[in-house]
Amino acid sequence: MIDNEDDGYSDTHRAFLQAFIAARTLNLATAKSRLALCLSAQDGRQRSPQDIEESLIDIYVSAIKDKIQILDLDIVKTRDEADGSILWVFVNAVSDAATQSATSFDSAYDLPFLRKLLDNMFRENNTNNGELMSVTSTEALHHAKSCGLSMLAAENLLSKLVKGEWLCLSDNGSYSLSPRAAVELRNYLRLTYANDSDDEEDQALRNFIRIKDCGVCKTLVTRGFRCLNNRCTFYVHEHCSTNLSNSKKCPSCNNLWRTSIVGPNATRSGHERSTFDGALEDIQGELD
Repeated sequence: MIDNEDDGYSDTHRAFLQAFIAARTLNLATAKSRLALCLSAQDGRQRSPQDIEESLIDIYVSAIKDKIQILDLDIVKTRDEADGSILWVFVNAVSDAATQSATSFDSAYDLPFLRKLLDNMFRENNTNNGELMSVTSTEALHHAKSCGLSMLAAENLLSKLVKGEWLCLSDNGSYSLSPRAAVELRNYLRLTYANDSDDEEDQALRNFIRIKDCGVCKTLVTRGFRCLNNRCTFYVHEHCSTNLSNSKKCPSCNNLWRTSIVGPNATRSGHERSTFDGALEDIQGELD
């Protein structure tokens, strides 16, 4: 229950907001722990994380959002594309990469380097022959010289971007967008890369789009599955696939549901059939 103050906004909200400012991204377990501490400090009655329901977090976040939107700030509820876990991300709502990322960079060379990485992810490594939307360490460091960075400076910057939760580093050494970056840069990515394919093969083979939305949750897809039909643009997160019916047909084009992996684990040939095909028969639920 929200504390009984004149406008319903209390020190609990302010303390919870500080937790978001400090961490930027909170998963469900951490959000429960932080809110329990904030509530306990407010009235002296001890709460444990187990006392906090997800719906209560949503209530407090909603009240905070109403207060911070005038500052072009927001808290967005999303899911980690890698494992489907619930996250709340504190973001700058201004759709400008320079403004959104300013606090993460120390020099005039850093932002151009990030833009090179994004170009590499969403243009060069995002075609009909392989929708990886990630870069290898070698590819990332290749941009150092053109951005005026030494190799050591580029390596340090990559480490900083991972630590700052802008990039994720996979076990195979590839970099992809973190959940925070996927949310905070979503408008920038759409403005910069949506429908800008200049690959004639892509245009001829399928209705290729660089910025993909999940057919279930309607948010950005940087890893998951896509329909293998060249004329279909149906994409789905792996965690959203449980909302599909057990039909063997694509929910969009009605063709036989065969898929290809999208994201860092995709092949560059673009024709690898994922294990999701065989598992689909066991999936229950309905398409939203």
